[in-house]
Amino acid sequence: MRRRLPVMPSAERAAKLAELDERILALERQEEFFIGLAADENTTIPRREHAHPAAILGVAVAEKRAAVA
Repeated sequence: MRRRLPVMPSAERAAKLAELDERILALERQEEFFIGLAADENTTIPRREHAHPAAILGVAVAEKRAAVA
């Protein structure tokens, strides 16, 4: 008999994925900070090919707000 694995509800899954994305971006920002410190000491650390552009550039992407009529 096959055992069924628990299934995460869609809303909970979406929230968990958003939380994980935030944590990953925070870690990528820390990584970029240390790459910058190394560069200040004339040490080159290559960036990962898939590093988040916002982390590299040090910017935050704001949500688009609805226009006020």
